[in-house]
Amino acid sequence: MICFYNYKNICNRNSIFIFYLLASFLIDIAGKIIFYYLDYDNNLIFFNLLSLLEIIVFSIYYLNYINKKIIVSVIIGIGIIYPLIEIIVINTDNITSFQSYSKVLVAFLITIMSLYYIMQQIKRELEIDNRNLIFVIIAYFSLELIFLLPLNFLINYDSPIVLYIWFLRLGVNLLFYSYLIRFIWKNGKMQKQSQLGL
Repeated sequence: MICFYNYKNICNRNSIFIFYLLASFLIDIAGKIIFYYLDYDNNLIFFNLLSLLEIIVFSIYYLNYINKKIIVSVIIGIGIIYPLIEIIVINTDNITSFQSYSKVLVAFLITIMSLYYIMQQIKRELEIDNRNLIFVIIAYFSLELIFLLPLNFLINYDSPIVLYIWFLRLGVNLLFYSYLIRFIWKNGKMQKQSQLGL
């Protein structure tokens, strides 16, 4: 709701994050509905759907910044094809053998794009636009990569340590989404003030 308040004032290339937050929310709700109300055994397929969303959103965002579009295009290709293959091939009914690497791969690719953009700007001696956001993206997806690498272990192993890891990941997600909401709000507010000449 906060994001939509300043939607018209948000820079076009940053408005993609409103779509990302809304789509992430809808994927989360759909996962809960399927698991709790439609009697499915699990909602693990949504890891792959979220991977697709993330690679699409962050690739579109970096297309505005990275000069060598071919690099982003290759990353988009890999990032979309692999989760789609996993959606088709992986058997989500067998939880004990479930091991999806889509989220890990996508987190790695987004981190690579972020670092490539930073190196590009440093090499050209130009300012890094939205520097804090870029560093938050790197931190978040680096942690996602680490958290979800042993996904099968996190799903199947019954231990308090696993529970702590899930809670830690939840905390990291909340911080990331909170930062994005704050970024959207702040960006929209600044655009509004500049339009008013304040």
